[in-house]
Amino acid sequence: MAHAVRSLISINFVLGFTLAAVVWIASPLLARHNAVPSLMPVGECLICMRIVSGFILMRAIESVGVSTQRLLSNTGEQCR
Repeated sequence: MAHAVRSLISINFVLGFTLAAVVWIASPLLARHNAVPSLMPVGECLICMRIVSGFILMRAIESVGVSTQRLLSNTGEQCR
């Protein structure tokens, strides 16, 4: 069970990091495209996009804990 959880963390971390890196790198382009100059400055939108890339990574890691907890609550003592 511990090996499966470690593998799941590794896979989710690598995929989450890859997606977060893509969003981080593409943030300037996305900010210029999404920001409406009269409503929100491009710099503010850029900061928001970079914060979102951090949240993507955090969510990828957090989902492992949620799925493991669901597994253990559904199977109970059979997995332990």
